[in-house]
Amino acid sequence: MSKANKPNFTIKTREELEETMNNYAAFDAVLRRTRAQLDVELAKIRERFAPLIAQCEAEQEPFAELLAEWAALNPAEFSDKKSVELVAGRIGFRITPPSVKTMKGVREETAITRVLESQFAAGWTRNTVELARDVILADYAAEKASDADLKDVGLRIQQTENFYIEPYETKGDEG
Repeated sequence: MSKANKPNFTIKTREELEETMNNYAAFDAVLRRTRAQLDVELAKIRERFAPLIAQCEAEQEPFAELLAEWAALNPAEFSDKKSVELVAGRIGFRITPPSVKTMKGVREETAITRVLESQFAAGWTRNTVELARDVILADYAAEKASDADLKDVGLRIQQTENFYIEPYETKGDEG
């Protein structure tokens, strides 16, 4: 409902409140039913197109393999650039961003231990310090920490109250 269609009254009585909530709930039921129908239709469309998509992907794969094989056998075609322009598209190589991985057979914990024992320990490791918010909330709830304690360290507990509307589902909602 746009602002132009907004009812031109203010709720003054409990009866008007109930009527307004009934109207809201009716629109909510229509929305839920419509979204459910949309989900069903989208699932049908996906199901209808899935075999064709799978077939196209399967038929496309050998061509991708041939193009990759040609590129690997003809590095001179890529001499000063990473791609080759063709009539129907471009083929080429992309370099991924560098990443640190453990060597085959080396567990992460082992690598960390070895780094800590090396000359690179200070630069290649980090200690992460962060607030344990869950513990702070638990201590506050258990009255182990007060507002004054939190204030002393520059913290506070905050809660907000947000208005919500929660229409009930009715038997007519199933569509």
